[in-house]
Amino acid sequence: MQYEFLNSDLSKTATAMSWVELAECIGSQLHRPRDVTNDVGKTRVTEATQKMLSKFKSVALTSVLLLALAWLPVSQAVTRDAPTKPATRVAPEVVEPPLPSTEYGRMCERGYENQLGVCVPVKVPPHAYLNAFGDYWECMRGYRELNQRCFPITVPGHGHLTDFAFGKGWECDPGYRDTGDACVAVLVPANAYPSYDPYGPGWQCKRGYEALENICVPIKVPAHAFLIAGNTWQCDRGYFDDNEISCLSVLVPPHGYLGDSGHDWQCDPGFRKGAHACLAVHVPAHAYPTYESFGAGWRCERGYAPQGGSCVAISVPRNAFLAAAGDAWQCQRGFSKAGNQCVAIRLPFNAHLDYSGNAWECNTGYVVHENRCLSESYAWAK
Repeated sequence: MQYEFLNSDLSKTATAMSWVELAECIGSQLHRPRDVTNDVGKTRVTEATQKMLSKFKSVALTSVLLLALAWLPVSQAVTRDAPTKPATRVAPEVVEPPLPSTEYGRMCERGYENQLGVCVPVKVPPHAYLNAFGDYWECMRGYRELNQRCFPITVPGHGHLTDFAFGKGWECDPGYRDTGDACVAVLVPANAYPSYDPYGPGWQCKRGYEALENICVPIKVPAHAFLIAGNTWQCDRGYFDDNEISCLSVLVPPHGYLGDSGHDWQCDPGFRKGAHACLAVHVPAHAYPTYESFGAGWRCERGYAPQGGSCVAISVPRNAFLAAAGDAWQCQRGFSKAGNQCVAIRLPFNAHLDYSGNAWECNTGYVVHENRCLSESYAWAK
C-alpha cells in the first residue's frame, strides 16, 4: 500500500495554513475511511492494516508539532524585522459651500445668496429677518434699513407706523398733517371734514361745497341741473351745458328727436341733420335710403356707382366681375386691369400668379430683374 497522497497534501498546504490547522487536516484525512484494495482489487483492508494506519497517524502528528515549534522563532523574527509603516494622520473634512442649483436658474438654498457662482450665507443683522425669497433680509416692523443695519423708527406724537419699506416709515393720524418731523393738528374749516391724506391739507369739503383757498364755499348749481360725483353739476335731459355757466333747452327741429345722451338731437330715418333742421333725403333712381345721420343718406344699388347726386350703371368689361361691394368691377384670376379692360397676364419663366390672381411673382430662389425671374446667385453676380 502507498500513502504518497499524505506527503503531497502536506507539501501543498504547509504554506497556506498554520501548523495547528495542518495537523487537524492530516488527522481528518486519516480518520476518513478509504477503500484500499490488494492486487486483485476485491478485498477490504484488514484489521492489521487499520492498526498500521493508527500508528502512522501518531507519528505524523508528532512530526507536525516538532516542525511547528521549530518554525515559530523564525516567523517571529521575520515579523519583528519587517519594516513598519508610519501612522498617517487623517486630514479633517473640509465642508465646501453649496453650489447654486441650476434646475430653475442659478438659485441658492434659502439663507444663501449667489456671489459669483458660489452660495454664501446671508448675514442677517439684529431686528431683521430673511425675505420671502430667502436670499436677502428685511428690517422688522418699526425699523428701517440704514448702512446694512436696522435702526428703530422714531414716531412723533399723533403719528403711526406704516407698512411700507420706503419713506420715513410713519405718517400722521387723521386730523393731523406732517410738518417734517412732527404731526400738528389740522384746522378743519366749516362744511368740511378731516381726511386721511398725508400729502393734502388734511380736510375735504362736504357734498355741495368746493374748496376756495382755506374755506369751503357752496357750489352754484344752475337751473335744470343737478349735483354729480366730484362736487360738480350736470344738466338735466333736454338741456345742454352752456360753457359751464347755465343749462339751455335743446331745440329739437321737426323730424328730429333727442339723442341717447339727452343733450343733443338726431334726425328721423329719411332725413339728414343740417345746421338747425332735419333735411329730407332725396333718393335718386337705383338707390335706397340708409337711415344714417351722416353721409348722403342713400346708397346705390348693386351694379351702380354714385356720380354726383345720381347712380350710374357699372360697365363690366370682358374677363371681369362685380366686386363684393357691388359698386366696382375686378378682373378675373389670370388677368390684370389696364384702363377699362382686363388683359391676360404673361408669366415669365420661373414665376406664378400671386394670391390676388391679378399679378405674378417669382418662384422661391428667384428674384425680379427687368420683368424677368432670375436665379438669386445670377442676379447678385450681375
